[in-house]
Amino acid sequence: MDKPTFDWGKDFDAFLNSLSNRDKAYLLEMIERIENLGLADSIQKQRVKKLDKNLYEIRVSATDSKKLRGIYFHLDNNTYFIVHGFIKKTAKTPLKEIRLAKERRQKEIDNHE
Repeated sequence: MDKPTFDWGKDFDAFLNSLSNRDKAYLLEMIERIENLGLADSIQKQRVKKLDKNLYEIRVSATDSKKLRGIYFHLDNNTYFIVHGFIKKTAKTPLKEIRLAKERRQKEIDNHE
């Protein structure tokens, strides 16, 4: 099976740049790990989780017990696009974060066509 490739735009870039250098490194390392090991391994090890139809989250526990999340979707072939990032503060992924990710996903799909 081919390995996934992740891409992202200005929204996720802004989130990355808002993080400490250490937290940013943790999240980028997890993305690289998922790309290298594949989605099946990452799902099994709970690095990624399905949130909704074609909407998934990358899961990272960073410094100070922070739970970093990157929400992504399958764009085409082996390309996945990260549309949103946030620091998770509750047990469940907040609906407002999922709604925002869905809006951004639709914009990306529209721009991609």
